[in-house]
Amino acid sequence: MNSFYKFTTTRNPWDRMISYYHHLVGDFDEEKFKLFVNMGQCLDNEYGTDKPDFFREDLPYNLFSVSSWLGENANIYDFIIRFENLESDFKEVCEDLGVEHQELPHYNKTEDREHYSHYYNDETRNIVAENYADDIKTFGYEFESQ
Repeated sequence: MNSFYKFTTTRNPWDRMISYYHHLVGDFDEEKFKLFVNMGQCLDNEYGTDKPDFFREDLPYNLFSVSSWLGENANIYDFIIRFENLESDFKEVCEDLGVEHQELPHYNKTEDREHYSHYYNDETRNIVAENYADDIKTFGYEFESQ
């Protein structure tokens, strides 16, 4: 494995959660969003029969932090692409590999979405900060207001 060039991606957890919410649920609703961000605390499917209508069985696995997926293997990567810098970071990976850079397609783009900070109140902001504290610390993320 040491001879292979290895890269992975990460994303600002607050941006990731609102993007994922829009993709799964659709239009923003403050109460539904609060339920959604709280699911990160319930990754063991403790919802029982009271699951929100947007809950899917594979959903909890998509809510794990990037740090939890990487575990102790984070240091084996040659490059970690930040979604916020996807195109420029991917270009750097292509240069490192000596391959021609091609622009990446953007799938599942939410039209007319505002900056992620617009969707959070203090409570939901703090829930995400708590659930993804390891990503925030590991990758140096901060909640950016706009």
